[in-house]
Parts: sequence; C-alpha cells; structure tokens
Amino acid sequence: MQKILIWIGGAVAALFALLVVVGLVLPQTVSASRSIEIAAAPEEVFPHLTDFNRFAAWSPWSERDPDMLNEVTGEPGRVGHTNSWSGDKTVGVGRQTIAEIRENEYVRMDLAFEGQGEATAWFDIEPTATGSTVTWSFETDLGANPFGKLMGPMISRFVGTDYEQGLANLKQVVETS
Repeated sequence: MQKILIWIGGAVAALFALLVVVGLVLPQTVSASRSIEIAAAPEEVFPHLTDFNRFAAWSPWSERDPDMLNEVTGEPGRVGHTNSWSGDKTVGVGRQTIAEIRENEYVRMDLAFEGQGEATAWFDIEPTATGSTVTWSFETDLGANPFGKLMGPMISRFVGTDYEQGLANLKQVVETS
C-alpha cells in the first residue's frame, strides 16, 4: 500500500511540474482575431461598431444572456462612450469603453472584466469592391503566473468562437438595415 501511495504522490508531483513547465513556456499575451465580408460600405458598418446602443442587436453575449443588464454612457461614436454590463455567469460583469477612433476605419475599446482583468478589443474596417471586410480582434495579458497562462489557448478559442458569431450577427444586421 505504501508503494502505491508513493507512486501516486510521484505521479501527482510530476504532473504538477509538467504543468508549471508548460505554463512557463506559454505566451503571456493571448489574442484572437476573426474577419467577415459585409456587403456594405465602411460608413454603413461603422455606426454599428461605435454606438453601444446598437450593440445588443448583434452581440453574441446578448443572445447568450437575454436578461443581461446594460448601461450605456457617453456620446455614441466618441472616445469615452461606454457600455457596462451585468449578466449571468456566462457573460459576467464588466465594461467596454471606446478608447480610439479613426472614422470608418478603426475602433479600439478598453475592456475590464470584474475579477478577471483587462483586455483590448478593436475593429478594423477595410473597404472592398463589394463592401467591407470587418476584422474583430482581442488581446489580453495573462501575467507571468504559469497557471494563468495555461488558460490562454482556451481563452483564444472561446473569444474567437464568440467573435465569429458576433460578426455573423453584425453582417445580418447591417445587410438588412
């Protein structure tokens, strides 16, 4: 029995050491980016990205938690425009604030997630022959903690999946408005 306990203890210690080593070599910064073609000019897409009053119409998180509470402050289309939300455990609590705008080309938002840290998200809008390519990107610093860095691949995958759904919703909203 003692040999089995020693073997189990050694296996647990080896697994712990492996997780620490893997966590140490994983990148500290996590990012995700998704794009979609929309049959509308950049100036038709841009207001949907810079007005949080319109965000619920295409947000993947509004679908996930229809009872989510949103408080929108500041002037739409301007730096400082903010959406604060509070929802169930799938969407959590946080806020996004427009931090930089280049008319019809680019919007950067600072994100804060209660109890989970901060991140940056941005939209790039490129004109095309048939409308626009909209790219939604995300980046966050997970810190140096190896166990926090182990979450990076999952965060990137989950954010990417949400962004794909959000962009598909945005395409539908813009092309039918």
